[in-house]
Amino acid sequence: MQVFQLTNTGMSYYNDMFSNSEYFLRAKGIKAEVVNMSPLQYFTKSAQIRGSTLEKETRITNINDVNEYAKKMKSGVKFHLPVLDYVGRTQEGRHRVLAAKQLKIKSVPVLVVKKASNYEIEKAHKKYMVKLYSNFKK
Repeated sequence: MQVFQLTNTGMSYYNDMFSNSEYFLRAKGIKAEVVNMSPLQYFTKSAQIRGSTLEKETRITNINDVNEYAKKMKSGVKFHLPVLDYVGRTQEGRHRVLAAKQLKIKSVPVLVVKKASNYEIEKAHKKYMVKLYSNFKK
């Protein structure tokens, strides 16, 4: 059962990473990709990013929201894609991921945002320069 929208986080900054991935890589040194992971992996990584613990990450969720989301998911509502942002040291999606877990969904898609390597940034910049140069030749 797919309960998440695969290219919509509900936040324009992250959604722009889908349509302008080369810009984010070249100009900001950020790469983003959708990765499937278990709810436990999501919470473990969220705790790591935020300098928290697994216990704290689950304790700060509202069970009423989780139950409501699970009910909507079961009825077919598609929710925004969860986010783990290592660059901004934040996450968005704990309640949605717990609702998916409640429905026994073993793997959830997550937009993972990380700092790109120098090699990846250089490669993107060279690609951009080739494209820019070819446009001048026309």
